[in-house]
Amino acid sequence: DYIKTLGMNIVAGRNFSHDFGSDSSAVIINQTTAKILGYPNPIGQKVYQSQDNGKTMPFTIIGVVKDFNFESLHQNVGPLCFSLGGGTGLGIFKVHSANLQSLIAGIQNKWKTMAPGLPFNYRFLNESFDEMYRAEQRAGTIALIFSVLAIFIACLGLFGLATFIAKQRTNEIGIRKVLGASVTSVTK
Repeated sequence: DYIKTLGMNIVAGRNFSHDFGSDSSAVIINQTTAKILGYPNPIGQKVYQSQDNGKTMPFTIIGVVKDFNFESLHQNVGPLCFSLGGGTGLGIFKVHSANLQSLIAGIQNKWKTMAPGLPFNYRFLNESFDEMYRAEQRAGTIALIFSVLAIFIACLGLFGLATFIAKQRTNEIGIRKVLGASVTSVTK
């Protein structure tokens, strides 16, 4: 139920199903993968994966999911395959925020009955996104600080140049006043 839980859209074929035992050797690909493979209709086609023992295992494409960003939004959507595999000890839950603590406690109790030897850890998807973009936010803040510093230094330079020119003009203005120039002619 991964695809359904995360709200992905299947544009061709079908999702994994308990009704089909052959889904253990099937994959669902994204649209980018279908384009790379060059399949106009990828349903029923085969893709192959190299195993650790040097053999290749064939997988039948049963569905195509609409492209979605699974990495940073600054990267193009890359090729992706979903397959049924061995358990990694991870679960994804779509929850409502009302009464969240009791829900987490219930999931933790269920986890302890299903996997008593494994620790229970959780994190929220929005926290993962926040962590992914925190470095970019820091880089933006640093760029802003250096931009303000550069503008300040430029203003100091302009102030210094104006002071230097005024100092040079002081002597010139003094000589012109001694020679009888009016205030209007001095300021021109």
